[in-house]
Amino acid sequence: MVFAAFAVFTAGNVYAINVVVNDSGSGQLPALIPELKNLPAVKPIEVTNLGANDNFEFYNLIGHRMGPVGNVLIVQGETKIVDLLIYPKEEMGVVGGTGNFNLQYFIKGGDGSEVEERALIKVVPFNEAFEIGASSFDPKTNNIEVYIKNKEDFNFGKSR
Repeated sequence: MVFAAFAVFTAGNVYAINVVVNDSGSGQLPALIPELKNLPAVKPIEVTNLGANDNFEFYNLIGHRMGPVGNVLIVQGETKIVDLLIYPKEEMGVVGGTGNFNLQYFIKGGDGSEVEERALIKVVPFNEAFEIGASSFDPKTNNIEVYIKNKEDFNFGKSR
């Protein structure tokens, strides 16, 4: 009696996202101001999807709230500008926590595969993020011009 054993192995498909990420910013590092808990640093990145159509999620593992929240659809061959929103951590203070910070983050595809990326941001205390000044006082007109200059790449919100 001859027994023949046959094993059928199905090679599982291996999926992995295939994206190219480039900095799309102004060249100035986006500022993260720890005292402004609800205002993020905004880091524009250019994401090109070289793989199949996919929904991408952006996240980090060190506790910074991050956006965009949810998934971003990028079709095959498309390049999309994505604004990474990086919020200060609750316990983040300014003592010893200023200067450049290289945030490790991940881009995850719909199949669970992911790539690691980095975003360089600048942590700046609130009082160093802007400059307040005035022109000289003109006693004849009783006028003085006051200015506030944003010294960092940070959007303080709408001006009124």
